[in-house]
Amino acid sequence: MTTMGASNLDFPRGVAIDNSSNIWIADSENATLTEYNPGMNAFSSYSGVGGLDFPSEVAVDISGNIWVSNGSGNGSGSISVFSSTGAVNSNDPITAGGISSPFGLAIDGSGNAWVSNSSGSITKLSLNGGSVTGTNFAPAIGLSGPKGLAIDGAGNIWVADSNSGAISEMSSSGAAISPANGYGYCTACNASMGLPFGVAIDGSGDVWMTGYSYGTLTEFVGAATPVVTPLAANLATSSAINKP
Repeated sequence: MTTMGASNLDFPRGVAIDNSSNIWIADSENATLTEYNPGMNAFSSYSGVGGLDFPSEVAVDISGNIWVSNGSGNGSGSISVFSSTGAVNSNDPITAGGISSPFGLAIDGSGNAWVSNSSGSITKLSLNGGSVTGTNFAPAIGLSGPKGLAIDGAGNIWVADSNSGAISEMSSSGAAISPANGYGYCTACNASMGLPFGVAIDGSGDVWMTGYSYGTLTEFVGAATPVVTPLAANLATSSAINKP
């Protein structure tokens, strides 16, 4: 194990890797987006721009743009978009599509960004040149405190919900796929899987979810459409999301 340190990092949270193998870090307490170049062993930081405010998660789209969720914690929040060189999108900070205390962030095969709003909804953002459009979805799938999210090989969105204690699934059109209480919630016993937080999908279509209150890791075997791993391989083709 090798640990890279930088004196300016302060409570770093989300991390993502671009097609050039650079590491992008959401440095929450510094309100900074930090880039680490492994080949040069060098850090670059971008702060005071793009509306960065307690950045939480990072994702890289098919064009190499860096998306950052700013969960300010005051009920508002926003999304910031940077180019691979650190240039700020002209629309920043982005609040379109009902952005509200955003946390989870994932990119689909068309380059759209999906954002989980801790207030209980999901926002889809599309970046078209100099403009950004946003659509808000709140299907009846048990969303009350969505955190991490992931997108499977069919483009369906999987969301870990820390309030409902379940994992939920919706289509790329915003339609509910999972039941009203999501998957994994026991209605009869009023029990959950321990405040679900993170979610990921592997090459076999298994959905993995962490439950941070009980210290659990739950696997839903074959529940999703498989994705290519490593995830960067999905963005290297025209379709972006592929079955193995």
